[in-house]
Amino acid sequence: MIGYIIGGCIVGAIGGAGAALALDLFSCVCYIVSCGNSDAGMSGPAILIFAIIGAIIGGFVGYYRYEDFRRETEEEKRRNEEEALNNILDADYNNWHNRLNNCYEHIKQKVYCKCGTDDIRNLYNAIWELEKEKENKQTLARPYNRIFLEKRTEHINYLRNIIDNNINNPGYYAIFMILRAMKCLYSINKENPRFDHAIHILEELLKNAQKKTHYIKFMQYGDCIVEADDPAYSICLEEKIQELTDKIEKIRTNIKKCQGEFYEKLDSDFPNIIDYSAELMWCIACKKPFNQTSFNNAVYVFDIYTARCAVDNYCTTWRYESEVYAANQKNVGSGEKRQCLLNENVEHLLALIYAKNKVGGTNTVDKEKTRVIEWIDNVIKFGDAEEGFLLASGLAWMGLYDLERIVLRQLFDKKVTFEMEYQDRLSFLESGGNTNIKIFDVGDKKGFLFDSSVEGWNKDAYDMFFRKLEMTHKSLEYSLMISKWTKTLPLASGQEISQSQMEKAFEDLVKDFGTEIILSRETAKAVNLANVEYKMPFIFHFASERNRCVTMLFSSDKFGRNLNISILTMFTPEKDLDNEEMKKYALAIKDNIYVESFRESICQVVDQLIKEKVTIYDEEEVSRKIFS
Repeated sequence: MIGYIIGGCIVGAIGGAGAALALDLFSCVCYIVSCGNSDAGMSGPAILIFAIIGAIIGGFVGYYRYEDFRRETEEEKRRNEEEALNNILDADYNNWHNRLNNCYEHIKQKVYCKCGTDDIRNLYNAIWELEKEKENKQTLARPYNRIFLEKRTEHINYLRNIIDNNINNPGYYAIFMILRAMKCLYSINKENPRFDHAIHILEELLKNAQKKTHYIKFMQYGDCIVEADDPAYSICLEEKIQELTDKIEKIRTNIKKCQGEFYEKLDSDFPNIIDYSAELMWCIACKKPFNQTSFNNAVYVFDIYTARCAVDNYCTTWRYESEVYAANQKNVGSGEKRQCLLNENVEHLLALIYAKNKVGGTNTVDKEKTRVIEWIDNVIKFGDAEEGFLLASGLAWMGLYDLERIVLRQLFDKKVTFEMEYQDRLSFLESGGNTNIKIFDVGDKKGFLFDSSVEGWNKDAYDMFFRKLEMTHKSLEYSLMISKWTKTLPLASGQEISQSQMEKAFEDLVKDFGTEIILSRETAKAVNLANVEYKMPFIFHFASERNRCVTMLFSSDKFGRNLNISILTMFTPEKDLDNEEMKKYALAIKDNIYVESFRESICQVVDQLIKEKVTIYDEEEVSRKIFS
């Protein structure tokens, strides 16, 4: 300010002095013109007075100039500060807005077709933090509150659309998405308990969809149970098909009716739709005559909830994948196509092969080889190689050993990890084996138990069986039938042979062998077949070292004038032998000359009891050939 005043005074003094000099010059000119001389002029004191007056005026002007400058500077500073504050507030608002958008986008990415089951509800904590920031800024002239509400409403509509558009025909991966969307609705509505019912139902549905199989039960490799395959079940098969069809239709109708309001109205029976459709699929596969259209309808519902869908390695919804697949089929050969995978659950494929095998046998099933190989390729891409081994197990159960070998070979060629059991099975099949190797759990069954499926096993089959025993840490609790010999003998009219007569004759027989053979009688049952049972047969236990683990079972049954006899040669395990030793003893029985000799002795006893002209031996036949 002082500088402005001093400067003003200086400028004013100079201006005043200059004005005085100018006035003096003007006066001189006028005087010369009028008087003819220049003696007139302004004195020094007058100039000084003018300078002082000018300095005073200049000081006031300088002061006012300073005031104007000060006001302008303060105004500019205020404007700059206001602009800077606005920039900060705008940046803060934009940052808040972007963070809000990013939170919702991140949640969308987590919701849309991700295949994990981790809880995403905690992601909303960041949004609630942003809401608190908004509450602290409500007085500012920025639309925090409006934008927050708009984004929340937009997000809720987005989640509802996901559920509405996919709940009817979701597909395996979309079930994840629907459940996540429902959990998000629960969170965005501040954990409103009205969503609890729907979340529970959808969690049960997802848990059910994640099962490898639903109706068929795998007891062990090559051993399956399908209740609809039981003859006793077939009596009510038609009624069961109608019952399951009605249940499925009721659930699907309910879904359509409550669309948009799933929170409280979702049917509690909804998760069972997969089990219903799986059972329906198998019931139709087992029913004669086979109805392909009905089967396809059941499979469609089953696939909706279990088939894996992907486009270009990204999992998708059933509807989107189906549209892409249909588009690709139409545009074959017309340029680049999107890689599309649609892989049905293994139970679908097993039911289809089962039905075709029942209708046309192996010739009909062979037509599915290409489909099976493509399915294996896809199942590996989806990371579900376990289903490939389930398929092989089901094929072994059906006795489709050639196709089973193809499946295992395909899995092996694709570098899938093989457990020892599967390696042994593939090796057995590759070497020409065509038998299903099972280990049975006898539970609390009583009597002499045996497996009749062993007859005809080769060395590879025995290797695989005892290796399987070793790997599963099981003990062999039943006998293995090595061979079975049968003969029908004619009796005289009215002739009877009592069991007591036979028992006395066999007791006399074993006396000839000292302690080498022990005779006993008890009920004998086959563990691998239903209703195969011998009532109190004669069981001969070989006790010597040279015939270790050998047992022979004799059974006779009178039918009219014929006596039907059966002699079963068994390998019976002993607890003090390990699996390798038992395998050697079992293999040795086939070439045991004492077994054949004792069978001949049994036949001689029966022949003597009958005492007929026609013996068990044909007249022109050498007796030993009977047993070959």
